[in-house]
Amino acid sequence: MLDTSNAMLTLAMLAAFALIIGGLWLFRAPGGNRVKAGLMVGAGLVTIFNVWINTLPLPPSP
Repeated sequence: MLDTSNAMLTLAMLAAFALIIGGLWLFRAPGGNRVKAGLMVGAGLVTIFNVWINTLPLPPSP
């Protein structure tokens, strides 16, 4: 189970970096759609935040 979770989090991080890099490339490209580029970067940042939240250790139970 733990290996599957780690693999999914790794795939999510790779997808997030791909979204951010693609969004920055699209933002810089001549004639590129800046709204779509901004949404891609935003989606990548949200995915990174979600992975970070899911990897935080659980607090000890009382």
